Amino acid sequence: MKGVNNVHFLSPAYLWLAFYLLPTIIFLYLMKRTYQDMTISSTWLWKQTLREMEARKPWQKFRYHLLLMLQLLAALFFIVGLSQPAFPIQGLTAKHSILVIDISGSMWTQEEGKTRMEMAKEKVLEWIDHKSEQQMVTLITMGKVPKIVASKSKDRTGLKRTIKQLQAGMSAADFRTTMSLANAISVNDPSSEVIVISDGAVQTATSTHLPHRFVQVGKTSENVAIGAVSSEQEGHQQRLFVRVDNWGKKKNQITVSVRNKENRLLQTQSMHIASGKSEVIHFESLPPSDYYHIQLRSDRDALLLDNQQYYFSNQKNAVTMQWMGDRNLFLQKALALHPHFTWEQSQQSSQKLSPFTIVNNHPQPLPQTGPLFVIRPHQAQKLVTVTGTTSVSGTVQIDQHHPIVHRLPLKELAISEVVQVKVPTWAEPVLKINETPILLAGEYQGRKVVIFLFDLQHSDLVLQPSFPILVAQTINWLYPVLGMKESQATVGDPIDFNLSPHIQKVVIVNKDQQWIQSVQKGMFRWQVPEQIGLYRIVDAQTQEDIGYLSVPFPREESDVTPQAMATSAQKPPTATFSSQQEWWWWFALCTGLIISLEWVVVTRGD
Repeated sequence: MKGVNNVHFLSPAYLWLAFYLLPTIIFLYLMKRTYQDMTISSTWLWKQTLREMEARKPWQKFRYHLLLMLQLLAALFFIVGLSQPAFPIQGLTAKHSILVIDISGSMWTQEEGKTRMEMAKEKVLEWIDHKSEQQMVTLITMGKVPKIVASKSKDRTGLKRTIKQLQAGMSAADFRTTMSLANAISVNDPSSEVIVISDGAVQTATSTHLPHRFVQVGKTSENVAIGAVSSEQEGHQQRLFVRVDNWGKKKNQITVSVRNKENRLLQTQSMHIASGKSEVIHFESLPPSDYYHIQLRSDRDALLLDNQQYYFSNQKNAVTMQWMGDRNLFLQKALALHPHFTWEQSQQSSQKLSPFTIVNNHPQPLPQTGPLFVIRPHQAQKLVTVTGTTSVSGTVQIDQHHPIVHRLPLKELAISEVVQVKVPTWAEPVLKINETPILLAGEYQGRKVVIFLFDLQHSDLVLQPSFPILVAQTINWLYPVLGMKESQATVGDPIDFNLSPHIQKVVIVNKDQQWIQSVQKGMFRWQVPEQIGLYRIVDAQTQEDIGYLSVPFPREESDVTPQAMATSAQKPPTATFSSQQEWWWWFALCTGLIISLEWVVVTRGD
């Protein structure tokens, strides 16, 4: 509340009415009443009245009267209300206000029964209510990707509708990009001012652009969160390690529980965590499950979204593949990065069923079943028709649509000897140098086949950072179940899925929502929405679960402590508009109440 000295009147000319209206009311009470002649039986009881009637003065002596006081008070409130009393408040002062509203995950923090997002919206709505008709407002949301939701709008109703529809997301705020966008708008408009409404829990150190004004929402820093989860194998059981972080300034009691896929409670533990500290809780001898659901409860916790995680154990039974031909140290190291594989060396095709077979520079007949990973094919294997050899070097041409080489960071390559072949109809060249194919992929007799048309030791591919990526993507395409069984993603990020080629459409399910995605050549890309939790990937045709996707709350958003934000040293535009809170309606209400009271007095005859 501002002091009385700050109160001013928007229409002060009406105050002059007091010099006319108030004396007029008093004068009417001083004037003598006019009487009508009436015939009565006696004047004995009317002596005082007769003396007044006989007096020569036209007015009577002033006497206190309740109706007079009420009428004077009603007139006074009426005049002051017409004058529109107001006091200045913080608001929009520039001709063009660029409002940057934080919608990051920390804005879900609850204080005094409302979220910080709701606090920010209330503040902005108040500003919009008190802006002038000439002022323009641009609204920018600051989330993972900044968005302009209103541009230079003067429409109060439209702006308020847009603000009410805003919702906080689950991701971290990109302060740098958002401020670059706001600055680009502001730099072309000297009459503009950039105002950030946020809790300040954003990374601002790398930004070269700062707002003219910063309005902070939120006070508390009390929050606990699940920081990390890991596990190790105990025979056929699991040991789970859960780290809990206390971001607050007070000691906190927490309870952590673990449930399995069927939502059955497996174990629960409680403990105290000191302020600003982390503790690791051990859960021993957990029965096997496709995933574990970890949940956290605490005494003091302003943010609940970071209190759960879905965890997939990385200790799976390894799949044994068949390796025919020469050993290759570089390929072995690349395969070792994939935690699900072991291999058996064999010089001839084995009858034992294998997920796929690596054939490295080997002339023997190929196995009749399973996918093939072939390195430098031989004519006798009858996969391709060999026409000769050549050497190639230079820029690599990449078929970015194929999952094996999608987004592969490979630019140049030198190969001393490449097998020249006639590309069969069942395969397509996914890597070429100077129009010479060096990598083929396709489906041959109902099984997937990848062919490197050169010996790895005769190229510099194995020395490049892209080599392990190429091997991993090749394996995921040949045996996609391993790549799809479980995954973890970040809200708002795109994620690539590698599936079996017979799958044409999938349904992604999270709680009560679902998304339908078409699959091309066993691959599709999906933009993870701003929703955390567990997603099921379902084959749309068979209705069978293909795998799961876990999307946890971003750890950086768990630190909800409000922070001050630096503002620009550059002066904002000179204030040409002022915002004020008008009080005329209070005086109008009081005037109505006084008139009602006066009516009561008249009817009762007081």
